[in-house]
Amino acid sequence: MASWAFFTATGHAAVYLSGVCADSPVVLRHCVPGETGIVLSRYDGVGGYDWVAIPLIPYLYAVDHAEDIPLFADAKMVNLLRDHYRRKYLAEVAPDAKKWRSAGRQLV
Repeated sequence: MASWAFFTATGHAAVYLSGVCADSPVVLRHCVPGETGIVLSRYDGVGGYDWVAIPLIPYLYAVDHAEDIPLFADAKMVNLLRDHYRRKYLAEVAPDAKKWRSAGRQLV
């Protein structure tokens, strides 16, 4: 028999919320006109939290604005964009992997 607790405790789930925006990865608020909402992502203990909120465009494309979305991207470019976004906005809750592992945590 499959265990849902096993699946959700260590896995990843995401929900798009169109009327909710973020002041930080862990502080939510109502969106103002023109904002696209957030994706609430479930992770296992990222920065001591079980979830982080990421604006829609950065969640999908790892760039700040729709006009910055590359026309083409290979796996190397995707990883570069994601790492740049993480370092710029999420370093407090998702530090570099070596530092994260040394604190006894594991990035999912």
